[in-house]
Amino acid sequence: MNTSNITKSVPWLSASLYGFYISYESTKCNKKLLSEFEAWENEVYDSIHDSCRDRFPNSITSCCDAAGSGGCTLSGVVQWLPDWTNDHCYEKNGKKRWSHDTLEACCSKYFSSSGACNRRDLMALKYYTPGNSDYCSAKAMSKFRALEVRFDSLDECCHTKFPQYVSDCCESSDGGCSLSGKLRFIPNWKDQICFTKDEHLLSNWERPYARTTLRRVCCGR
Repeated sequence: MNTSNITKSVPWLSASLYGFYISYESTKCNKKLLSEFEAWENEVYDSIHDSCRDRFPNSITSCCDAAGSGGCTLSGVVQWLPDWTNDHCYEKNGKKRWSHDTLEACCSKYFSSSGACNRRDLMALKYYTPGNSDYCSAKAMSKFRALEVRFDSLDECCHTKFPQYVSDCCESSDGGCSLSGKLRFIPNWKDQICFTKDEHLLSNWERPYARTTLRRVCCGR
């Protein structure tokens, strides 16, 4: 559908229809109301699907996954592609070069000597940070794209990605992080009180002030 033709004949539609444009600096497509486009902006697409495939054919997935864009149109055909970095296969929508219809066919073709490329291991959950979020989430290993950063546990993800906000990150996920069972006392200077926190949940900035007893915190020793 060509939105520009519609808005010429029915101008009020431009106030509610969106157009997609290219952000070359971030290698993604953004959207805004058609009424917000300047006269000189002539690279306007009807959908993120069209803009990503036209302008970023070598990084379509990253472009389609851009936060707030709504995602691209999916074909509904799930294929399995090799991830040579991690010696296993991963899922992707639509037929691609080197893709196979089944996980077993992909593993057999490219990783026959790898014990890690099998359905059981690829269904195991790994952790990652979605986009620019401030928390960690989990998904099956088969859902990870090649070179996408993953962590074996929520603990590892939170401590690596959010060392200054470990407890907040751990609390944002069901199940939470593992605990050490060792409580530490932390001062809260604003409220003039001390509170307890498990040693494993201490953020980097809290560690220098953490003490084993309430007395040591209050006395500053």
